[in-house]
Parts: sequence; structure tokens; C-alpha cells
Amino acid sequence: MNKDIKLAAAGEGVKLWQIVNAMSIADSSLSRKLRHELPCI
Repeated sequence: MNKDIKLAAAGEGVKLWQIVNAMSIADSSLSRKLRHELPCI
């Protein structure tokens, strides 16, 4: 799932820092979340 997030962002030309800016969270927060597989919802 995490790999899918990264691939989808890259496929759309979106950088992960742009995602964290839109979410109003720190870069390190997203990095920590992506260290382990996120649960499927």
C-alpha cells in the first residue's frame, strides 16, 4: 500500500512534500507513517 501511494504520487507528478504541505503535517510525520505498511481501509 505504501509503495502504491508513492507510485501514484510520482505518476501524477506530485512530490511527497507537496502532499504534506496540503495535509498541514511535517515531512517527518509522513516519513514515519510510511516506514510501516498502512492499514487498508
